[in-house]
Amino acid sequence: MTERASNYEQTCLNSGNILDSIENLVKFKSNTLTAYQFEVELHKKCIEIGNYYMQQYFMNIENNDLGKEIKNDDGLVFKKHNISTKDYYSVFGKITVKRQGYRKKGFKGTSKNSYDNYLII
Repeated sequence: MTERASNYEQTCLNSGNILDSIENLVKFKSNTLTAYQFEVELHKKCIEIGNYYMQQYFMNIENNDLGKEIKNDDGLVFKKHNISTKDYYSVFGKITVKRQGYRKKGFKGTSKNSYDNYLII
């Protein structure tokens, strides 16, 4: 089993556990919570599930390794450099994303990360 597959299975298990906790909240706490209190608890659980799936999304495209080199729109060639991380701030919370970096020797500017524009990060 690949690391991605096992991470996805873990995400599903975590989500299932959260859904179970929501079911338990409905079954056993309905009589003791106001609608607002229940909504607050439900919102927390939804955020948790969303965060797990956003992490899974980024793991599926993580590192975005496009090979030894890439070209930008101006035809400049950037060579593979290092893997860096960047924080993505989602409505579900902060997620740290790994990205394959590409650089051009002598290029005066920021290094190129192949998926930054695609991910809007």
